[in-house]
Amino acid sequence: MAKITNAQIELLKTFVDRFSLDMVEDGMSITFDNAIRILEGEKPEPKTKDERRKEFIENLRPHVHHYGSAIINNFYRYWAQDDGTKLRFEKQKSWNLELRLIKWKQNQDEYERKAYIQQLTKRI
Repeated sequence: MAKITNAQIELLKTFVDRFSLDMVEDGMSITFDNAIRILEGEKPEPKTKDERRKEFIENLRPHVHHYGSAIINNFYRYWAQDDGTKLRFEKQKSWNLELRLIKWKQNQDEYERKAYIQQLTKRI
């Protein structure tokens, strides 16, 4: 494979940055650096399960102030379960952390609302 030109590298970097690409394939995040290595013919070493877990935690960390530590902790415990080779979120056909967190919060709020209504009806 031919060496990538600087113009191609800049174009790829812009593309990756603009679309915030964070795809996961075989336990390997497709980042800008990994994309360059792949295009140049080298495949980066796959990350270990612990490295992927730590990366997942780091991706969740900025959301703690918005959703609270309890929701983020429950979200992490659910999506970081593994079957021996992959974590649960890696098995998904598509993955968008922000959209998953929004839906998780909506489901949590709905569950709490129903539990509160049920508790009120028991008092009556």
